Amino acid sequence: MLKMQTKIGLKRFAKSHLNISNKWSGIVQCCGLTQDPSNGNYMLVMNKLDLDLRNYLQQNHSQLTWKKRIQIITDIVVSVLYA
Repeated sequence: MLKMQTKIGLKRFAKSHLNISNKWSGIVQCCGLTQDPSNGNYMLVMNKLDLDLRNYLQQNHSQLTWKKRIQIITDIVVSVLYA
């Protein structure tokens, strides 16, 4: 039962991320969901980027204005709210 609920939850999460990524250009494009046959773990299939948000923030910490930081946070919140 728990395995089925997990599978349904993962599919909902993947669908939600797919909707977000299709609506907002600043979100990494999600292509689908796959399962690793060796261990059964589920993974989102996404376009590869050179830099993730964590690394971007670390590498650009000193150059980011407060206005830009707030814009990044606002974009993330709006994306989640309208998923």
